Amino acid sequence: MKKLKDKAFFENINEFLCNYLPRIRAKSSLTIMSYKTTLNLLLTFLCSTFTIDIFTVETTMLTSENIVRFLEWLEFSRYNSVATINIRLSCIRTFIRYLAEQQGNRNLIPVLQKISDIRKRSTPKNQPHEFLTMDQVKLVLDSPGTDSRTGIRDRMIFIMLYDTGCRSEELLSMKLGDFAHSNKTDYVTITGKNKKTRNTPLSEKAKKELNSYIKKFHPDGNPGSYLFFTTRNGSRHKMSSDNLARIMLKYERLLLVEHPDLPHLHPHLWRHTRAQNLYDAGMPLEIVSAWLGHSQLESTLIYSSIGLERKRKALQNATQGEDSLLENGCPKYCDDENLIKQLYGLK
Repeated sequence: MKKLKDKAFFENINEFLCNYLPRIRAKSSLTIMSYKTTLNLLLTFLCSTFTIDIFTVETTMLTSENIVRFLEWLEFSRYNSVATINIRLSCIRTFIRYLAEQQGNRNLIPVLQKISDIRKRSTPKNQPHEFLTMDQVKLVLDSPGTDSRTGIRDRMIFIMLYDTGCRSEELLSMKLGDFAHSNKTDYVTITGKNKKTRNTPLSEKAKKELNSYIKKFHPDGNPGSYLFFTTRNGSRHKMSSDNLARIMLKYERLLLVEHPDLPHLHPHLWRHTRAQNLYDAGMPLEIVSAWLGHSQLESTLIYSSIGLERKRKALQNATQGEDSLLENGCPKYCDDENLIKQLYGLK
């Protein structure tokens, strides 16, 4: 195997992720995953910028100039949101502070001081969430071709993101054993922030496509298998958030050619879309909050900020049509006792 030019750098990364964050800082697994994703993105950026492979990356490349360029790369090349860029900046600051203070790398103290001056990007207050129209939902769902395994997988990813309204890490952590059947209602147990779980029902159309997907990709039905995976050296591994982002960017670029008004595709866009559709269809705000796994109702209030015309249309849509995962119109909300029990873990 090719030798690492700066082995200590990668040993420090391992110590940071496997010991410092979980044992010293007591960070959750989801938070550690965010740090891991950030460092992987930083390595990708450095390799691309300096036209090198990962074996040649070294600590001296962690300059304030390169960090600024990294943030610009996230914004203009990867189309990351303001919130995501701010999270990446915070992760980088913590990592460099760890190298400077915990590992005694005094050369990084000036770098830490400079990147501490980088202001987080601001988001206008009360800015409404962007979401897909139902026509756009159908457009994106239909964009992956179903004549290939890749297309079938990508379509299933989009369906699960929309149907469950889950976060990206919640989606990637789903295993076959998380899907269950109770009182004629199939649902998935989603593990969210701080390892809190919630049961989310699946629509009939989603269940049909999911069963077909599982037969094709998981013929052994192993409950410990990740629903979505990548294969390396003949072994299956959990799909990374970076891989998920690449999949979305692929279809976004294809669709933008003929649909320039299409919003930037990212997991939270599907989450916002599903939540807004459910609210428009008449689902009470507190139930939308439970569906999304919000710990506080305030996090869900944004979906109530809609105009009179949207409310009028919502009333019409709430009283007609069936489940609309693959059809035009909003989903119909049913005030069902089993649904409430599943959302709050009583089923």
